[in-house]
Amino acid sequence: MDFELIYIIIFGVFLASAFNTAFGFGGIFLLSGILVFVLPITSVLPLQTALMVGSQLSRCILFKSHIDWRFVRAFGLGSLIGAVPGALLYQQMTSNLITLILAAIMLWAAWAPRTEFRFTIPFGNVMTGAIHTFLSTAFSFGGLIQATVFRQGFSRTTVTATIGLSMLVMSAFKIPAYAITGFDYSLYLNEIIAGTIVAPLGTWVGMHLLVKMSEHMFVTVFKLLLTVVAVKLIWTVIISL
Repeated sequence: MDFELIYIIIFGVFLASAFNTAFGFGGIFLLSGILVFVLPITSVLPLQTALMVGSQLSRCILFKSHIDWRFVRAFGLGSLIGAVPGALLYQQMTSNLITLILAAIMLWAAWAPRTEFRFTIPFGNVMTGAIHTFLSTAFSFGGLIQATVFRQGFSRTTVTATIGLSMLVMSAFKIPAYAITGFDYSLYLNEIIAGTIVAPLGTWVGMHLLVKMSEHMFVTVFKLLLTVVAVKLIWTVIISL
């Protein structure tokens, strides 16, 4: 058993859960930034998906009375459609391509201006689920659900609850999709168990402590961390050529 890897993953899941709960954004990128230094790049996205299940579940439990079930059902149907094609694409990409895509997404998340993105998608929330899940499975970030949920006019607690359960449903399809396309989760069973156990603690800390952090400090730290990791990933590809 690799205890060093387990300790690193526990820290990463704790941090991701806390940031996701406190700010509704950023946790998944921070977890990716940690995993790329300790795992093969081809294992990052599949394992990241499994590690965030505990965080998503704990958010659902905390805010269960605020879930909009109509949205979740439609999004979940779309996720069923998008998971396997996304996993197939992910498995076909080279390690260097995956590395560059992750670096580009991190830089985009850190530096792209925040805008109120408004759009109309045919078949609404079902297509949102399919497209978001495909992009999330293949590239780590879909980006559509946040904009779609905010467009519904939900309260802040309903947004948190509905996104949390939608992500949990999506993970329920993504994990089997990665497995049937070649990823062996049994190699990381101890890490997944450890991450699942610590995730609710991170969620609790996010609710009670990290909310005290100023928005400016969060954005500054977030940008710095993601930029450093992205530059390191790009340099890794350059020296391998």
